[in-house]
Amino acid sequence: MRNGRTALVLAMLVGWTGCASRPAPGVTVALADGEAPAFAADADAILAELEAWRGLRFREDLVVELVPASEAGEKLNGWYESRTKRLVVVEGKSERMGRGVLLHEMFHALQDQHFDLARLHAEVEPLGADAQRALRALIEGEAMLAVSEIMDYDFERHAHLAKEGPIDAARFEKIFHYGYGLRFVRALRDAGGWEAVDAAFASPPRTTAEIFDPSRYLDPEPAVDQPGLPPEGAVGPAAPRGEFEVRLFLARSETLRPRVDELAGHLVSELAWSTGAETAWRLCFDDPRVAEAIRAESDALGARLVAASGPPGGIVTAYLGSDAD
Repeated sequence: MRNGRTALVLAMLVGWTGCASRPAPGVTVALADGEAPAFAADADAILAELEAWRGLRFREDLVVELVPASEAGEKLNGWYESRTKRLVVVEGKSERMGRGVLLHEMFHALQDQHFDLARLHAEVEPLGADAQRALRALIEGEAMLAVSEIMDYDFERHAHLAKEGPIDAARFEKIFHYGYGLRFVRALRDAGGWEAVDAAFASPPRTTAEIFDPSRYLDPEPAVDQPGLPPEGAVGPAAPRGEFEVRLFLARSETLRPRVDELAGHLVSELAWSTGAETAWRLCFDDPRVAEAIRAESDALGARLVAASGPPGGIVTAYLGSDAD
């Protein structure tokens, strides 16, 4: 009887040891046809670099699909799908670009394996566009920080708007997600190490204002009450549009565009109401001179603006037509 028990214990120990020695996750590169580019051969080395940089281990194997540009559609360089775990890198780029895209998308897989990106997106979806943008900035900003530091690539040097001409809304959003997102994650890491970044995934920022100014996330202040009555003609409930929308609105003016960071720094609160054919959007600043500078750019901003002095210093009501929302 004792021998039987000993054999059972030994079998359990062998089985446990076998599980502990499971091979570490690796990367398989799947080709549509032809030969893989040189950067694809570095996939396992990139995996190790990401683990060392972030201090997190991959938990599952990765499959990287290399597809020709003709099959990429609007997703020009690569993408990672958190729901399906599909990781795609588009061929035909330079070796350095290809390696950077591979590193970026593999990092999204690492994030997903630890923080469940699909769950995070599902949780934030009911909260509206501003919260969705803030979450994406956290995710994309950390991935861009990885590329920036591992590959010594200064993304921020390229993250600027054209000084003249119509505002490029798509580029504005890209600069926010990747550039301001990078700065946000770096500020969290500087303040509290990777533990602070982990905590941000556990409790993500809910406003773009927090991304633009990380101190608002790290040391939040009480919400500010909106002063005064709703603008003339306002109907229905009020809702904030978010600081991202405020900055994008101000950047329509070539005169105000270089001052967007400065002007938005004076923003105290904002709310929007429907007026039927228009949206009445009230922006409250702590300095009436800011309100006046914005009102003076009515034509360039494509809105009917009314500026008024009052608490906390200056109020601008922007009446936006349906085509300007």
